[in-house]
Amino acid sequence: MKFSKLTLLALLSATTVFGQQIEDNQDVPTDEEAIVIDNSANVENERPKVNFTITYTILERPPYDISEFLEFETEDVATLNYTITNNENFNYTLNSVGGSIMRFENGFNAANITSGKFNPVIRLDVNQTVSVQQRVTFLDMKDDDYYIQPKVYVQELEENAQELELAAPLTLMTIMKPPMSLFDPQFLSVQILIIGVIMAVSYFFLNFTLNGKKKKTNNANKNTVSNKTVDTSSFLPDQYKK
Repeated sequence: MKFSKLTLLALLSATTVFGQQIEDNQDVPTDEEAIVIDNSANVENERPKVNFTITYTILERPPYDISEFLEFETEDVATLNYTITNNENFNYTLNSVGGSIMRFENGFNAANITSGKFNPVIRLDVNQTVSVQQRVTFLDMKDDDYYIQPKVYVQELEENAQELELAAPLTLMTIMKPPMSLFDPQFLSVQILIIGVIMAVSYFFLNFTLNGKKKKTNNANKNTVSNKTVDTSSFLPDQYKK
């Protein structure tokens, strides 16, 4: 399924996020007939929501419009500088930050952002704001359009509370081809080919020019010898001279 640009822009503009509870060891039904929708259980099974405000900037880039694609090259580093505010009536802890990089064309996962866990965890009391940073390196990524989907993991300060996953706003990005190095094998082969062609053309041009000059010189010498008259009278005795 392709994501429309309007849908992405709507997600980009969201700054207040709601949480999704993370539950381990959940069984996923494989038989479609086994999936039962029970509207009467909607209230009881509804996932808990938390009201947080999450924004971030990328320190390596100046202020940018959220609808524009930021340009990076493979192995570039982006430092996400988060500002996280707890708008709830309960105290929480900030456990880690992570996320993923998705392909813009179809929303498929292109790479995972390594989770950065805080040890000890960061306390996030009611109406408190904290700032944290996360470094993202774009390793071995093909030149294409993507979007960054950062995620923040928090947990309520109570016994046996579940960790919640909060999605931060998206950032559009483009991975560009790095400039070709002078020592790149592909570039060197092109250079060698060009130099070879230039040398071959120069050789044939000089050879043709030199051969032409030699022919003209030889023809001129022949004409000089053939047109020269030798006076033999000086070698004859006087009695034979007329």
